[in-house]
Amino acid sequence: MNREKGMLTQQLVGIVNNLHAGNLHAARDAVFPLLEVYHQDYRVWHLAGLVASQSGHQEQAEIYLKQTHQLAPKQVEPLINLAKVYALQNKLNLSASCFLKTLSIEPENISALYGFSKLLVNTQKYAKAIDYLTQWLAINKNIKAYQLLAKAYIGLGDFQSAELAYKQAINIQMNNTSLLLELADLYVLNKAYGKAIQTYIKILAIKDTLSTKLLLANSYYFDAQYDNAAMIYHEILASDPNNIEVLNNLSCVYKDMGKYKAAEQLLEKLIAQNITSTEIYANFANLQIKQKKYKLAETYYLKAIIDAKQPQLMMQSYAINLLKAGEYKKAWSWFTKGFSCLAQIKLDIPQWQKINKKDIPLLIIDGNIKDIILFSRFISIISKQVKILYVYHPDNIIRNWFQKYFPTVQCLTDLQSLPKDITHFSSFMALPELMNLTPKTIMRKDAYIAAGDLPAVKNKQLFLAIDVSLLATPTYLSWLAKLCEQYQVTIFTVQQLNLKHLDFAYFYTKDINELTNKINTFQVIISDDNTIVALA
Repeated sequence: MNREKGMLTQQLVGIVNNLHAGNLHAARDAVFPLLEVYHQDYRVWHLAGLVASQSGHQEQAEIYLKQTHQLAPKQVEPLINLAKVYALQNKLNLSASCFLKTLSIEPENISALYGFSKLLVNTQKYAKAIDYLTQWLAINKNIKAYQLLAKAYIGLGDFQSAELAYKQAINIQMNNTSLLLELADLYVLNKAYGKAIQTYIKILAIKDTLSTKLLLANSYYFDAQYDNAAMIYHEILASDPNNIEVLNNLSCVYKDMGKYKAAEQLLEKLIAQNITSTEIYANFANLQIKQKKYKLAETYYLKAIIDAKQPQLMMQSYAINLLKAGEYKKAWSWFTKGFSCLAQIKLDIPQWQKINKKDIPLLIIDGNIKDIILFSRFISIISKQVKILYVYHPDNIIRNWFQKYFPTVQCLTDLQSLPKDITHFSSFMALPELMNLTPKTIMRKDAYIAAGDLPAVKNKQLFLAIDVSLLATPTYLSWLAKLCEQYQVTIFTVQQLNLKHLDFAYFYTKDINELTNKINTFQVIISDDNTIVALA
């Protein structure tokens, strides 16, 4: 009997070695005959499951691993592998259940903590993932845990904590270029281009690659360091003279440097070789706008619009560039053509005809040019339904456009000296919801707040509905802090509410603790599945 067990163990070791070596045929030929003889031995079922999974037969692997678990319910390795098989079949709840069952048997099992944390990050349950990753890091400080932790914080919009997690991982392995690249990507995402540039230079000192040079050049461009960007792009072209992306990007650098002829020559070279794309056509058209060659610009924008996957957005892009050039009439014409995208944001147009708040002065604050123009079609309606309408946008071109086409609107040039009579603030996207609230609980419905509660307007009390992204901007934060010193402020965040954009107090706590302490009327109620269900 012992001899038979020894022979079986030897056979199983051979199968494991074949699996590790990638010899799936040999492993399969060896394991499946053993099932008939040793059908009560969980190890055979387990290896059969691994062979099936690595062969791409996940449903079959699931059967074998379930049988393994029945034969040996306290063995954690088969449970972990079953969780992985479930995940490969997108049976995520079953996968989570297996990981949790593993952790109930061995709370400090590293493979289960990693697998479950990764599953939580992939399913956007970031806060829960952070709890498990913190538990894992208390046991074993390692790179994978810190990487996942950084991704979880990115999902929450907490870039400062994500940066710290990446730096802790890099401290473990200083020359890990993959980690450094992820950190640099984080800096680019957060528009911290100076830090991104420093990180890319560090990567290039470890391993010099054209792909990293391209990222460095792009960051120089985003940081308006045009000479440095052009220098790196030329270095890449010396090794790869026909790199389409680099030629196109270099043309953008030349355009922003005012070297229109040089930019034009690069794009003409690509177009002459039939190397075209929506982006190349649009860049060539924008170059013509800069040179006031509007007829040629329209020709190439039409080519870009025809090729674009979302032609309405390309029409808007064309209109914005015309607007920036001061061509208001042409811009308005193209914005009108692109207005069909209103359907994409599920805006209920009749809502704008029911605001009817003739006793309130309203300030609309919106930094998004597309939103400003899209919703400007409703300005005449809004103006008739409020006491007075103010609009703030940081771009002087937009303010000039408002003054030209909407003389009844009062344009503010800054946020530091607000008219004393203003009682309501909103972004354009928020406005219908803010103005149509009724005496009920404020409930989240789809992407917007539905019918809800607004207390009666009182002296020195403000109601503010604003995009979450604006509240991460220092300009708006300083303005809001000043506002809170003068008024009692109730804030309603009505941007699309998902796990990446809940409310500013939840995700930007470290930056604005002092500010949020002053806003004592603001509270967030979160349901079990981490989605906002109410604001009160």
